[in-house]
Amino acid sequence: MDYHVEELADSSGVAVDTIRYYQREKLLAPPRREGRRAFYDDAHLERIQEIRSLAQQGFSLAQIRELSAGDGSGLLVDLAQQNAVDPDLDKAELARRAEIPEFLIDVVVSAGLLTPSGEGDDQRFAADAVDMLVAARTLVNEGVSLEELTALAMRHATHIENVVDDAIELFKRNSRRHDANGAEGGGHDDLVSLMHRLVPVASNLVGQHFERTLRTRALARLGDNTPVGGGVVVFARKLDERVDPVAIYAAATDHHRSLWIRPDEQFALVALGAAELVEPHGDSRFSAASAARAALSARIRRHGPADAPAPVMVGGFSFTTGTRPIAPDWTGFPDARWVLPEVTVVDRPDGSWLLAATSLDQGDDEGAALDMLEARLEEMATAPAPTPAVLGEIVRGDATHDDPDYVRLVAEAIGDIRSGELDKVVLARVFTRGPIDTPAVLRALAERFPTCATFAFGVGNRAFIGASPERLVTLDGREVSTVALAGTTGTGGDET
Repeated sequence: MDYHVEELADSSGVAVDTIRYYQREKLLAPPRREGRRAFYDDAHLERIQEIRSLAQQGFSLAQIRELSAGDGSGLLVDLAQQNAVDPDLDKAELARRAEIPEFLIDVVVSAGLLTPSGEGDDQRFAADAVDMLVAARTLVNEGVSLEELTALAMRHATHIENVVDDAIELFKRNSRRHDANGAEGGGHDDLVSLMHRLVPVASNLVGQHFERTLRTRALARLGDNTPVGGGVVVFARKLDERVDPVAIYAAATDHHRSLWIRPDEQFALVALGAAELVEPHGDSRFSAASAARAALSARIRRHGPADAPAPVMVGGFSFTTGTRPIAPDWTGFPDARWVLPEVTVVDRPDGSWLLAATSLDQGDDEGAALDMLEARLEEMATAPAPTPAVLGEIVRGDATHDDPDYVRLVAEAIGDIRSGELDKVVLARVFTRGPIDTPAVLRALAERFPTCATFAFGVGNRAFIGASPERLVTLDGREVSTVALAGTTGTGGDET
């Protein structure tokens, strides 16, 4: 029987996006194509049911892929099956038992510190996840920042995973050496037995070493208020007169330079240079950037007036990861980039401020670094202000609804969506009449869209500028606000 992707989703009980995700992860064979139409068959349906069954038993997608590539009779099967112990807690029940909000579970999962079985609403967690989250909740209640705790856990996990990866390769090599009957060496059953005896011993050894080292070093540091060497120092001062953020951005020659303006909040920020740079890549870029930001925050030492703005990181994430061989050319803009600027200019209702930052190596003289930062800010504060750019002519394109080529492209896009080739299409036009007057465009955007954020991110001789269509989400302390109005894809089978 043949299925369109929507029919396969209905028959298998998974979302269309999940089917495409399985294909991207090489878990599901591609469909048969006839021209621009894609067809699935009963083999695809059986495979999806198999994936869901294995996931509900506790197998990860990586394990399912590994089992599909081999004969499924090696040591990996034994490890996965014996590790799949009652993953029967859904997210709501796990949150209730651990007495934490559900979104904290998402944070821990996205950081890779907790791995559920299944996906979406089918996610299930083992009972020992409760103990882990209760421990985290206790630390947070005692004043430890959740982000800093996550960053510490991720650093620990990275080092542990390097050792674990070596152990996994050892087991996998032995698994492949033995046939299904364990004929070689000491036998398949002996190897599994050895693993079960050694893992608890090794875990106990590592745990005791970590606890003993933590206590010893903590006791040695009690009463010692000397700051740890290295880190980042930030010096701030207030300017006597207000500055023009757009003019400062336009005059900047720094390789990394950014501008962020919120006219309705009377706030603007210009970021120049890079004292620290974070560039995570791949699907884990969001959690990795969050952890890196938290770790960097713990290393920053601020100097200057108490009411000075706090140092911030500026940057963004790509919609997709890896190379993007389609227009426009995003060379210079990786999967993610977050920058702690060398110089930050902040204009807000109480006036304009300058912040300067620099990174210190172990043994560097912090006093000398502060003197250097103060001198740099003094030089910038007394320098002549950049001349504001004159607002140039803004060229607006004509309507294209009667353009036959444009109408044809729209029809092709609709056909690709119906056939499953595409999920979504964003209509756009490329129109240039010469060099772009960046300051003029930025001023026009800020004037025309005062409730939006006007932005510019420059890298070398390239820049990404624009204005946000609306405020999607704002996090202020523990309060989240959203004014997200746009919706272009369905959330499920209900088209209303």
